[in-house]
Amino acid sequence: MIIKLNAAIGDTVGLTSVLEPLYKETGIKPVVSTSFPEIFYNNPFVDRISTTNETILLEPCKVYSCNIVQYYANRLGLKENYPLQNRVYLTRDEVLEAKNELKELNGIKIAVCLFSSADSKDLRYEYIKLMLRKLKSYGAHLIFFGTKHPNDQIGLFSKSFIGKYGNNLRRLFALMNECDLYVGVDTGLFHIANALSIPQIVFFRNNECSNNAYKDTIFFDSQKECPSRCLIPFLGNCRSEERCMDTFDLEQYYNKIIEVIDKIKQ
Repeated sequence: MIIKLNAAIGDTVGLTSVLEPLYKETGIKPVVSTSFPEIFYNNPFVDRISTTNETILLEPCKVYSCNIVQYYANRLGLKENYPLQNRVYLTRDEVLEAKNELKELNGIKIAVCLFSSADSKDLRYEYIKLMLRKLKSYGAHLIFFGTKHPNDQIGLFSKSFIGKYGNNLRRLFALMNECDLYVGVDTGLFHIANALSIPQIVFFRNNECSNNAYKDTIFFDSQKECPSRCLIPFLGNCRSEERCMDTFDLEQYYNKIIEVIDKIKQ
């Protein structure tokens, strides 16, 4: 079986959830054709990885209310309702290298991602910075991941890793693996956090995007439904007075993050 998936990082990571169930039901380890082969390195349920244009079996779902992982399971004809979990398989050397890179950061480490590929899904730094400051004061190390950096004039972040994810996904996976918690928006890093069994606290747009939450995803609804003009996937700018991403109960989010941190410390 050849599975070609022409999709973004988050949708591609979602495919890893169904590979083990596919093998259990059919005994098949597929060839995976993808623009992000690093996601499938060391995966014991893949025959080989290709970047050529081969038979297309899967396309990502196109509506916000679609659950990515369940969609793949249905398209592949899986008969049972497996507890689906994304998986990324790191090597020992990758883990050790990341540990060494973050060795000076003792205590709780939070991976923070504020930006996505769509402005309408982003968290504004000015909106979220007071909550992040409180988390830092609580003793957590905030590690920023993203393709661009906010204007962090007050120095909230202990470390920042900026760049296009596709350039070195394996290093990104390993660095994320050293974090205890993901706090951020609905983007590829959210799905990667799940693949590394890192709890996720996510800010979803109020338009059924939360249907992609996993069993270890924590979220609270935005208090304002997104206007239709802000739901276009790659809209360049969603005016501030219309942003559903500016209407969360940040105190509720902060309290939940502290609750998760305290459990991790136990």
